[in-house]
Amino acid sequence: MITVGQKSLMVNGFSFFLFGFYTVYSSLFLALGKGTAGFILGACRQGICFVPVIMLLPALWGMNGILYAQPIADIISAIVTTFMALHLHKELTEARICSDK
Repeated sequence: MITVGQKSLMVNGFSFFLFGFYTVYSSLFLALGKGTAGFILGACRQGICFVPVIMLLPALWGMNGILYAQPIADIISAIVTTFMALHLHKELTEARICSDK
């Protein structure tokens, strides 16, 4: 049990730094009144991305599939956040340009 716990902590540590990235953007979307986008990002890590991954990986990799499910869901969530953030930044830039005219 200690060996599995050590491996689990090590594996989850690799993707933990991403947590702040999508948490900040989820809060930003909510603060800007974009509730749907904020909800999607908020639910992405533990629901939208994690559930399919945790159901699929153990069948493919066994115990390692369980251990790597959360980091893989974190990476997928970060990718989704990146695309949504780029779209938001483009939208904000266009709104600023229009307001300057």
